[in-house]
Amino acid sequence: METDPVKSMRTPPQLAERWGVAADKVLYFIDSKQLVALDLSMKGERPRYRISWKEIRRFEKTRATTIRNVKKKKDAVMYVWNGVDGYDEVKRIPKGKSMR
Repeated sequence: METDPVKSMRTPPQLAERWGVAADKVLYFIDSKQLVALDLSMKGERPRYRISWKEIRRFEKTRATTIRNVKKKKDAVMYVWNGVDGYDEVKRIPKGKSMR
């Protein structure tokens, strides 16, 4: 286990690989203040961001999704025009089954 806190931090490209996104997306999260990063660059240099594991876990937790209650599919019903006064139910197809 690394004892140096800066060495245990991750860079935007490392996080991009972890999350399966482009490094620019991680930079966007930093620029939009959704993800807090430490900038280790000197004045006038390009930013050299490092993100702590605590911040990574916080960010991932805020971005996690949950399964919503999804309406159950109802059985499909096939109707045929009876030619007189409307439609008659011909066939009820259980949910998840094909109409064919």
